Amino acid sequence: MNETRNILIGFDFGVDTSQICYYDRQADSAVSLPVKVGTEDASFPNCISTADGKTWHFGPEAEYFSSQKGESFVSGIYELCQSSREVMVAGKSYRPGELLAVLIRESLALLGLPDYLRKITSFMMTTPRISRTLVENVRVAYEILGFEKGRAFLQEYAESFYYEAFSHRLDGRGRKVGLFVFENMDVYFRRLDVDQTTRPAMVSCREGKRITLPADGRQKDMAFYELIQDSLGAEIYSTIYLVGNGFSQEWAKKSVALLCKAQRKVYFGNNLYAKGACEAAREKVEDKRLKAYLYIGGDVVRYNVGMEMMINGVPGYYPLIAGGGNWYDSEASCEVLLDEEDSIRLQIGEMYSKERRTIAMKLDGLPDRPPKASRVRIEVSFTSGTAMRVRVTDLGFGDLYPTSGKTWEEVLTEAGGKRV
Repeated sequence: MNETRNILIGFDFGVDTSQICYYDRQADSAVSLPVKVGTEDASFPNCISTADGKTWHFGPEAEYFSSQKGESFVSGIYELCQSSREVMVAGKSYRPGELLAVLIRESLALLGLPDYLRKITSFMMTTPRISRTLVENVRVAYEILGFEKGRAFLQEYAESFYYEAFSHRLDGRGRKVGLFVFENMDVYFRRLDVDQTTRPAMVSCREGKRITLPADGRQKDMAFYELIQDSLGAEIYSTIYLVGNGFSQEWAKKSVALLCKAQRKVYFGNNLYAKGACEAAREKVEDKRLKAYLYIGGDVVRYNVGMEMMINGVPGYYPLIAGGGNWYDSEASCEVLLDEEDSIRLQIGEMYSKERRTIAMKLDGLPDRPPKASRVRIEVSFTSGTAMRVRVTDLGFGDLYPTSGKTWEEVLTEAGGKRV
């Protein structure tokens, strides 16, 4: 590494393996961090081991110390983090988030720097899919590691694909970018589309066709060739990426020739998501290279949420959540004095629309108090891109009107109940 402070990290937390990228400021690009000096292999298995809960090993070392030294061994940490099930390791019970924290901490020692966690300015984890349980476990891990909010982030693979592709396309972002993902004998297609009619321009990742490849090399080449034809069609693509296990130029002779037609740039490797996460880590805290673009994925909240209230004696709109962020990062709270009402009213509008609609939430059982003698805390968060949780807590008003301890909670969705 050529920097020892303000480190930017991309962490690819895959199903079976993980890898790390750091931002090389001299090269102005994300660089994979090899597991062993002198090699190019940056991936390591998602496993850890320990004998006493104090000294831990990860990846290949964990496999060695568990098989040769008898240490307690934990593998499949990605799947563990999709649940809340605790695991016994060396006689002690651990939450999945605690085990994830160990994996991250021990693997970051590859940086070779003392006190490296304090030197990391921005840490972005990327993973195949995001669930509520995974988010909770990642938050536990970040808290244990000492990553405060605004320094550690999370995103799906599709969004990392966007960051890696668009961070290097300063002159051709209007053209399409394609991605073929190999999963052993299966392969599927994704592409990035840009809607230039909005400001900022909206970028989305579209899922394409998936096929299972034949075992025979020549037939495999032909099947992939036909998938390329079907996926790209007559559209103009500037860049094509290939990732995953199962692709080889030894059998893909006709396919590779087709991929490289029309001066398309073709990249193959397994560090796309880690590098994209690293680019996103930079975008979060440093120069906004992609400020003219907004990635819209399945995790993005597409609503603006606020309230109309008296602010310093003047009626106005108080924003709580701005659309465009991922649901697990979209949360806000405020405290208000109720006038003569036993309900709150939220203003909700679509992104890029000036129109807003009002959703009322009745506070049944709120104590009868004079106007402006009921103070409540309103907490708004999202449990998905289209499901918003609203929690209201009665705080009372000083010693004269003590809190009742009552809370009210509703989940507003597009699918059922009150519409977001």
